Amino acid sequence: MKLEIGNLVRVRYPKDKFYDGESSVGIIIETTRSPGPYSMNKMWCFKTEAVHIIDVFRDEIEVLNQ
Repeated sequence: MKLEIGNLVRVRYPKDKFYDGESSVGIIIETTRSPGPYSMNKMWCFKTEAVHIIDVFRDEIEVLNQ
């Protein structure tokens, strides 16, 4: 999956010991292609008003603005 900074996304987290399958909507603010050695896929979450690190291999990510 190719994420772009500014994408509006819905992320559904897995149901495991850390998450209960909840979902969040936010905007991509950093991708693994961003400059810097420690860049990650991050989104600003509207519900929690916080940065979430998202994993394209673990989380179900839906891009809403395509």
